[in-house]
Amino acid sequence: MAATAIAVYAGGARNKLIESSCIKQMEFEIVMKGKIMNHLSRSFVTAIGAALMAGCANTPLETVYVPVNLSEWKTATVIDRRGTMTLVEFIPKDQAADSWERIFSIQFMENQHYSTTDWVKGLYQKVAAICPTTKWAVIETDTFSTLYEWSVKDCPGQTDQYEIARILKGNDGLHRIAYVRHNTTMLTVDERVLWIQNLKSGYVVKGDSDLPEVIRP
Repeated sequence: MAATAIAVYAGGARNKLIESSCIKQMEFEIVMKGKIMNHLSRSFVTAIGAALMAGCANTPLETVYVPVNLSEWKTATVIDRRGTMTLVEFIPKDQAADSWERIFSIQFMENQHYSTTDWVKGLYQKVAAICPTTKWAVIETDTFSTLYEWSVKDCPGQTDQYEIARILKGNDGLHRIAYVRHNTTMLTVDERVLWIQNLKSGYVVKGDSDLPEVIRP
């Protein structure tokens, strides 16, 4: 089946909570338990060419274009508060937002201008402080992005979880794209290879969804 290209064009929010893979650090408060408390905000685009909701069409924002097949997925969470953070999360159609097993996230952390390696190091320190047995590995890093994976198992109060993610540096902030599985600490070889390929294929764009400007190839 052909891949469905997806992208998110929305603005940011200071979101307090994240149980899914959205663990925010630096200027964001990290909470590894709970449910997303902020729901649909102003606007988003989950497919190239989709219509923008009112209020955002005149303010183009950066996002990450990711050629991922989402034909069997649905939107679970959208958060848009300009100037801080944008988050869109997708889960399989047969799963519920409060009990998902798999989730794919696209996040824009506006006005964060750390290097991707520094951001990842900061995240590791915060996660490891909560779960000292966290397994963590940087898969690949370059001038503008870092691809990494981590997992937690038997951490008190936390669900066993595996995450593979990539941080990309744009002109207007940092972008995070991630795939997370609950109740496991590892992927099959084929699943891991697929998601490494998916995440490495993402790149930063900005502007009109029909013909966006490529910011970072």
